[in-house]
Parts: sequence; C-alpha cells; structure tokens
Amino acid sequence: MVGLERTILPRLAEQEFHLVARTAILAFIVVFGLTKAAANYYAGAWANKVGRKNLLFIGWLFGLPVPLLLLWAPSWGWVIFANVLLGLNQGLA
Repeated sequence: MVGLERTILPRLAEQEFHLVARTAILAFIVVFGLTKAAANYYAGAWANKVGRKNLLFIGWLFGLPVPLLLLWAPSWGWVIFANVLLGLNQGLA
C-alpha cells in the first residue's frame, strides 16, 4: 500500500485536489513517517500490556479503512488521515 501511494498520490493531488506535487508528497510521507515512528516507539510497551497477537490484530484494524478512504476522499485532509491510519497499521503490525 505504501509503495502504491508513492506513485499514485502525487498525481491524485495534482489532478483532483489541485495541489503542487511536491507539497503533496511531503505532506503524506511526513505524516506517515511520524505516525509510524510513534507507533513503533510504543509498540513494545503495548505488546506487553495487550499481547503481541492482539496488537497485531489492532494494527490490521487500523489499516482496513485506508483503501476506502483513499478511494472516496472528498478532500486532501482525508488522504492525510488515511496515511495516519496506515502509519499506525505499519507501526503496530
């Protein structure tokens, strides 16, 4: 999903939301990276509290709505929010 986003989202940002591609690339990559880093940082402690299998399941739950959010995004904010969820998914799962 992450690799697919890197090729598709800049074009989507230009054509659908009329954003400059560099701004769009920076925004969704930075948000994804910061969210994933935070999730990775806390994942160990959370795994001890809820269990590794449960944390993996929670991580996958965060990732489930991402394709639908990207498909039906009415604004660029929805794309950014989808990347927050994807960062949580990648950081926890």
